[in-house]
Amino acid sequence: MSRLSIVILCLAALILQAVPAIVAEQAVTSTDSVIIAQSSEITHAASDCPYIGNSNTHKFHRPGCSWVPKIKPEHLVCFSSASKALSAGYDPCKKCNPM
Repeated sequence: MSRLSIVILCLAALILQAVPAIVAEQAVTSTDSVIIAQSSEITHAASDCPYIGNSNTHKFHRPGCSWVPKIKPEHLVCFSSASKALSAGYDPCKKCNPM
């Protein structure tokens, strides 16, 4: 085997080792941007709603509660009053106390 063939094989091996790391780095970056976009969408939706419910936990919150940005968009429920949230079977958040 010639020196050129050995060099080419070594370079190919180095490139193949580097590709998964580059792909993984891009995946993390794109996931972070999706999470940030969802978080800002929830914050915007929450500002238009007096009481925010989470259909997964069956808790409801004030719009400024630190738990609200963590609610997935598909679990976000808007209530016009605390009494409507209670009648729907939701419990008040113990952190923001929306009562």
